Amino acid sequence: MTLEEFYKAYPQQTKKIKGKDFVYRYHRNENAASTLVLLTGGIGLSDLFFMHFDRFAKDFSVITFDYLICYPTMAEFADAVAELIKSLDLKVWLVGQSLGGAAAQIITKRHPEIVEGLILSNTAAVQNSGGSKEYFEGMKKRQSKSRRMIKIVPFGIAKKFMLKAIRKKTEKLPPEQKDRFEALADVMLNMLTKEYELHMIDMLIDCGNHLNISKKDFEFLSDRVMLVINEDDETFSQETKQQFINVMTKPYVLKEKSGGHLGALMDIENYAASVIEYITSRE
Repeated sequence: MTLEEFYKAYPQQTKKIKGKDFVYRYHRNENAASTLVLLTGGIGLSDLFFMHFDRFAKDFSVITFDYLICYPTMAEFADAVAELIKSLDLKVWLVGQSLGGAAAQIITKRHPEIVEGLILSNTAAVQNSGGSKEYFEGMKKRQSKSRRMIKIVPFGIAKKFMLKAIRKKTEKLPPEQKDRFEALADVMLNMLTKEYELHMIDMLIDCGNHLNISKKDFEFLSDRVMLVINEDDETFSQETKQQFINVMTKPYVLKEKSGGHLGALMDIENYAASVIEYITSRE
């Protein structure tokens, strides 16, 4: 499926949430028992998951959306997501990659009533201790530096730096996966605006204001959390990866030897098959 075919098959919808336009895509699968909400990583554009959306739509109902600028903090975003889900009369599995995994934890902390389970890949526990604290403090410094650069540098040049960073994360991938993802990333970067990139930097930084999550917050999801960890993901230390596992109660941990930080975005079929098997066995 091409991106153009995806747009035609799954058109955007809009609903007033907290007096603002919440733009989203929703495929309702009449034969499905579960609904997935796909939360993308730091680029913030949900279309990055378009092939995942189409694959999961065969087995589940699926929802995606961007980190909308009209909800400028993680708290406002989480509350808006919860209101959208409630307005659709759903309980959902939150499927988060990287920043999406942090967003899923914040949504779960604030609105456990809408959450059926979690599928989290290559992210960190949103906690004010250990490797997680170190990671979020470091991210705040890095993103603050990026914000200053983007304010000064022409955005076209800034995008070239972003593409270079993406290529560094994909350099160890098999050529076919590498080329496919870089082509998709190039499309996403062409869609990216300076205003939205600054918004996403602010959302990344704002994660550091939510480092109050504890194991107790996830106890109600015992045996309903799947964690995907790529062992060669250098974004997180081993301490941070273990802390991520320890914050959950009876998680299923899928460790992949290769794929790096973007592993869940690369080998779509194997990732989707693992997620589908996990969720359907708990329906």
